[in-house]
Amino acid sequence: MLRSLLIIISLYGFFGLGKFNNVNAAGQITKRAERLEEIRIDGAEGFSVSEIDLETGTFYRLRITSDGKDEYFFSAPNFFNSIWFDQIVINDLEIKPTGIYGLEFDDKGSIDLFFVPIKTGKFKFSIPALEHSGFVGQITVR
Repeated sequence: MLRSLLIIISLYGFFGLGKFNNVNAAGQITKRAERLEEIRIDGAEGFSVSEIDLETGTFYRLRITSDGKDEYFFSAPNFFNSIWFDQIVINDLEIKPTGIYGLEFDDKGSIDLFFVPIKTGKFKFSIPALEHSGFVGQITVR
């Protein structure tokens, strides 16, 4: 009787209370990072890319490059909170973050993000101070 009860409790915990019971990753996480089209921040033109489509469970590399004409704060807090970061690379230096809410460019340069999307949805990215000038985009994760 006790053994049966323990088995039932274990199965309930595994199938009923598990954190990832309803997660279905569409991509293949074990492959090399898929390179996305680079987002270039141009002070006169805005973002070079304003829409990005991703799949959960796929390993991606996204490069964001600033022209250095001004200081830019690249904001995407809801997106950054919905992904798992492998690393962020700046000038061949790797950062292993648990999370971020934005990236600040004080000068010309690039930042590479290596990540896996976990949650589906539509996520805004922008430079908040320049949204009125069209510095807004959207990332869709399926």
